[in-house]
Amino acid sequence: MFSSVVVLLILFSKSNFARELIATHILFRHGERTPTMLYPSDPNDVSFWPNGLGSLTIRGKFQHILLGQYFRERYSTLLNSTYVASEIFVRSSDYDRTLMSAYLTSLGLYPSSKINISIDQFITTNTWPENLPWQPIPVHTLLGMSDCAYYSALVQQMYKSERIENISKEFQDAYNITPSWVTPDILRQLKYISDISAYHLMFMPEINRLRGGPLLRDILENTEDLILNKTKGRKVKVYSGHETTIVAILSFLGINYPHQPPLASALFFDLYRQDNHSYGIQLEYLNMTNGRVAHPIQLPGCENIMCSITTIKRLIQDRLPKDMDKECQIQIKNGK
Repeated sequence: MFSSVVVLLILFSKSNFARELIATHILFRHGERTPTMLYPSDPNDVSFWPNGLGSLTIRGKFQHILLGQYFRERYSTLLNSTYVASEIFVRSSDYDRTLMSAYLTSLGLYPSSKINISIDQFITTNTWPENLPWQPIPVHTLLGMSDCAYYSALVQQMYKSERIENISKEFQDAYNITPSWVTPDILRQLKYISDISAYHLMFMPEINRLRGGPLLRDILENTEDLILNKTKGRKVKVYSGHETTIVAILSFLGINYPHQPPLASALFFDLYRQDNHSYGIQLEYLNMTNGRVAHPIQLPGCENIMCSITTIKRLIQDRLPKDMDKECQIQIKNGK
């Protein structure tokens, strides 16, 4: 008798916490790329990179096909098996590497036929398969931060700040070294510098507000459209961006992540409808370099991994930029 009661209580408890995935918003970093600039004594000039500086490598391209395949596995019950325009909306910053990352992720998500190729073979030979099944998916571009004068001025101000100067002095010995001097310890230092440079750049609230705020506003607005059953709401919105985009979002949300997000890593904002007709978002982070397992992140200010829409709005809505065109015209005066 007692065991029967326990089973009933467990079933009742589970039913109370039943939830249904109804939408998601995904932000990912572009894949592996070529250098964005050359160092002064670099023996190779720009012609060494056939597709130019800052472009995706063959490995980077395949990283996004694999990422798209992961999306297909993760959201197989949410998305139609073939592309439906009313279900999904893809946006990208206006860079070749992020635009191409978006297209290739879409290829993995919506292949026109089964992709059955040996990826390692093409990475080794640095070639691209000729007969790859392809279905074009629209990708829409976002306002670039280089178009925002106020943001650019804030970044320059941050680079000249005492905080950044102190960090630069700490690692002065790691600058201007020749390749023959590079040791594992130096590589670790350079990796650490890379990590903290992105983290500290977005440490200034006004910078992460301008960098991450518009995207978070878009997520909230689409979430509201879905909850209110508006036809313009999309079940899936995908954003192709940069490591600084991910860091800005995490920093804006108060999440301490002092690392450079790996190539082709992704943040998932999964929207759930619960039994009591309330709605919540669960944030998860996928580090593609450590396997295909996304890890949940509890938002500061939320009691659980699943955070109610009401709580999220209370935590961030007042800090979101309302008019980017207007805010980008703000002038910094007297270094402040």
